[in-house]
Amino acid sequence: MMKPLLMIKPLLTILLCSIAMLSPPALAQEREMIMPVPASAYSQAVKTTGGVLVFLAGIGPTDEQGNLVAPGDFAGQIKQTWKNIDQAMAKAGGTLEDIVTMTVFTTERRWGETFTHMRKDVFKKGYPSSAFMEAAKLLTPGAFIEIRAIAMVKQ
Repeated sequence: MMKPLLMIKPLLTILLCSIAMLSPPALAQEREMIMPVPASAYSQAVKTTGGVLVFLAGIGPTDEQGNLVAPGDFAGQIKQTWKNIDQAMAKAGGTLEDIVTMTVFTTERRWGETFTHMRKDVFKKGYPSSAFMEAAKLLTPGAFIEIRAIAMVKQ
């Protein structure tokens, strides 16, 4: 049996977290690129203030029914993946520009340069921190790319 005094700490933590979630931020979302790497279209670190965090699971090049889009076409799969991420961000009240960090999984490292070039067309206000990783297989058979990301959306 828990002692009454030990029960106070978890309850206090829950109360403080609830207050923090309900309180509006003092500032709108702001982002500072720390050590940007323009040639590779990413930043070594990103510092944000204000806003709400949005966590995006691995999103890949599928249609609304989960079917692979652009089989065998890496550039086509990148476009579809950005479209899917854009739709998820819109439903969360944000845009692609709100992404502050991302992990890109691809089945072949050789597509890094193509991805970097296409990412420059997506991010106009600053690049998110980013990691590019090779994976033997992705969830969707035939998919070459999947992106996991964290965004901060203004309230």
